[in-house]
Amino acid sequence: MILETLQMTAAEFEQGTGWALKPEGACRDGRCIPLAEGARDPFDVRELAERLNMPLVHDEAAGLWALGP
Repeated sequence: MILETLQMTAAEFEQGTGWALKPEGACRDGRCIPLAEGARDPFDVRELAERLNMPLVHDEAAGLWALGP
């Protein structure tokens, strides 16, 4: 998933990754990963990338981020 910013809504994250953000955490295929208290919408993608073990790389010259495999 290519991003221009690290701020993302829950709907954008779900559409791009398949992970749904629910009160119990980020959920996909029957499993949920707890998230930090007070997570907001929009949120900073870096926390979810770290908790879900998703690669997140930055191309400074292009001003873009890539999330996921």
